Amino acid sequence: MLWIWIAATAAFVIIEAVTVQLVTIWFAVGAVGGLIACAAGAQLWLQILVFVIVSAVALIATKPLVKKFTEKKKQPTNAD
Repeated sequence: MLWIWIAATAAFVIIEAVTVQLVTIWFAVGAVGGLIACAAGAQLWLQILVFVIVSAVALIATKPLVKKFTEKKKQPTNAD
């Protein structure tokens, strides 16, 4: 299972590097959490639970930051 978590982390990081927007960075962080749980000897169900919880917390924690960067500001022009 250790190699699967390493491959998942690498895949999520590669997908994130290829895309223009933040798409999978939260899952990459969650996969690192699953990898740490696996290295600590946790059972598979606990590894998956750690992956889901860490991904959700990362998403919730960075949502305001992502919203700030993706929000387009209207620039008033003479046409307005």
